[in-house]
Amino acid sequence: MDVETQFWSLVETANQLDEESWRILNDDDSEPVDSNRMVEPTYLAICKLVSDHPEMRDVFVRCFSDLVLLERKSPWMLVPFCMRVLKMPEIRDTLGREMDENRGTARYASLMNYCSSVMHAYLDEVWENAIAFDHFAHELGSQD
Repeated sequence: MDVETQFWSLVETANQLDEESWRILNDDDSEPVDSNRMVEPTYLAICKLVSDHPEMRDVFVRCFSDLVLLERKSPWMLVPFCMRVLKMPEIRDTLGREMDENRGTARYASLMNYCSSVMHAYLDEVWENAIAFDHFAHELGSQD
């Protein structure tokens, strides 16, 4: 399986886990689950795939761009989580350009919260979503 196919396969796994966690959360007979921690290993696998293949950076930039522009489906936290780890400036810049180009439109309004979530992954000293993931527990220890 080529690297891009592996990437999209992991994204599909993340989608399936995210959907399953929502199904469980909405089932009164099921034990509660932590949806973020349920999909976290898949997010980490995506980050590892990207880190293990620096020669494929352009492919991954294109793939993450498709996700951040909502051209392909992914769980809400996939891009913020991965960008917290990978810090790919191209993805931040892609989203910034999209917001600038669509200012004042319905698309701009629909992307505002998502854009904020992604940008916090780049800018926060202690990521606002760190508490939701075991991988970022070390950030919480740095708070006074």
